[in-house]
Amino acid sequence: MKELTHTLLTQFVRTFAPKIDHRGICNGFTSMWLQAALTSKKDLAFFYQRLDELSLELKQKTPADLKAEIDSIYNDRAQNANNTILSDENVKKIEKRAFAEAVAIQQEPNKAINSEFFQHNKEKLYPLTASKKMEEQSKNLEE
Repeated sequence: MKELTHTLLTQFVRTFAPKIDHRGICNGFTSMWLQAALTSKKDLAFFYQRLDELSLELKQKTPADLKAEIDSIYNDRAQNANNTILSDENVKKIEKRAFAEAVAIQQEPNKAINSEFFQHNKEKLYPLTASKKMEEQSKNLEE
């Protein structure tokens, strides 16, 4: 990981989920890391690759600038519904938003999405953010 500071990561996540409290973003981040670590080495490597790419992106622009770019991609897609193919670059940018929102959901879901979801209610929360492989592993552990 290349110089992705705690403050910058917090700003990044709060740019996409401004209602969450900055004091718990570490919990959401750690939960996302744990999900990747328990899924596979490939997923863990992807997690770190995602952070490296995010770090490089945020060296060149602010989280707000990145959000504006991603919002622009969504707006373009809404206006050009016929165009179903996204460039690899745009897919990577959209994925950064998904990552920020997933961290927010893991950290404080009652403020990030809906009041029905609370951080301590993992039965409702994990299926929203965990991979299918994680769900299967969880079921196997319960048996």
